[in-house]
Amino acid sequence: MKFLALLCLVFPLIASAGSITVSWQPPTKNSDGSALTNLAGYRIYYGTSANVFNDFLAVNNVAAKSAVIDALPAGVWFVSMTAVSAAGVESDRTAPVSKTLAADPVPAPLVTQSGYAYCATGTPAT
Repeated sequence: MKFLALLCLVFPLIASAGSITVSWQPPTKNSDGSALTNLAGYRIYYGTSANVFNDFLAVNNVAAKSAVIDALPAGVWFVSMTAVSAAGVESDRTAPVSKTLAADPVPAPLVTQSGYAYCATGTPAT
């Protein structure tokens, strides 16, 4: 018996440098319309290509509605997920969604002149 694919990743994905928070609505039915009674968790697949997911995060809490993927470098990341039954059977993957993680901004260097510190725009810094 197949699960209904998880069709709703809740948008927007929340991103900060190095992490992405993924939210979803848990499935309640199998693909045949029967009640889903053996949900064991989720797998959140992620990678830098919409077609290749090199890693996944296992979420073993059926009540969970969000999870955080940490320690990601800057760049475009794609996320897709599945529901997993108690027998280890996965649903079809959701359509991938993407999020861009920006590199941490590099602070402008301070330039000192005549006892004052100036940032790159020339605004006096005290």
